[in-house]
Amino acid sequence: MGSTDEWLYELRLYTIAPGRLGDMADRFRNELGTLFPRHGVHPLAGWTATAGAGMPKFVYLMPWRDLGQRARALASFAADPDWAEARARTNGPSELVERFDIHLLKAIAPLRDIPQGAGDVGAVYELAIQSMANGHVAAARQTLLEVELPACVRAGAVLAGAFEMIFGTGLPAAVSLLEWPDHAARASGMAAVEADAALREARSAQLAEHGRCLLGQADRYLLDVVAVQWAGSAQ
Repeated sequence: MGSTDEWLYELRLYTIAPGRLGDMADRFRNELGTLFPRHGVHPLAGWTATAGAGMPKFVYLMPWRDLGQRARALASFAADPDWAEARARTNGPSELVERFDIHLLKAIAPLRDIPQGAGDVGAVYELAIQSMANGHVAAARQTLLEVELPACVRAGAVLAGAFEMIFGTGLPAAVSLLEWPDHAARASGMAAVEADAALREARSAQLAEHGRCLLGQADRYLLDVVAVQWAGSAQ
């Protein structure tokens, strides 16, 4: 999977009932860790959000070869009586998930493997969803890949993934996933990003030419990986 692959990526953001984010992480780890692989569903990672809009949030990312594979796998999963039992049991007296948003993405940069074993948890991930100037999507994509994300890398982040949204709310939009060593590194890194000379120059040029920046303000979520031992994996 990489910048030239034809895979689809499904990003899900779940708004969780207050006080129950830990229950959702337990469901993902203990129930879906077995049930998803049974039906050919193989998330790249799942995260609990520690900051962002509409908290509490649970986030996960799934790859699909095509829409047909997605439809078959999710239909098979939904019909599994073990899932019906696990869902009812982990919901308890009320629903864990209050609402959810689904975005379908295509990769525009190589994806980095996201460790999910218990000994790998520790890095802070940052998910950014930002609008792209309508009518200037190609230029906005180029700005993301050649200006905005390199500024983050210079500030100490590792690029875990970059995507263009092809289905979801707020189109056209770009999605990026950064990995920071910890929260302190992220805070100092973002200060460095805002002071980055190349980034400031590029934004000034966009304002002069287009009257706006090609990439809008991002909805940002800080994420902690949920450690999962996926059934059948060697993690």
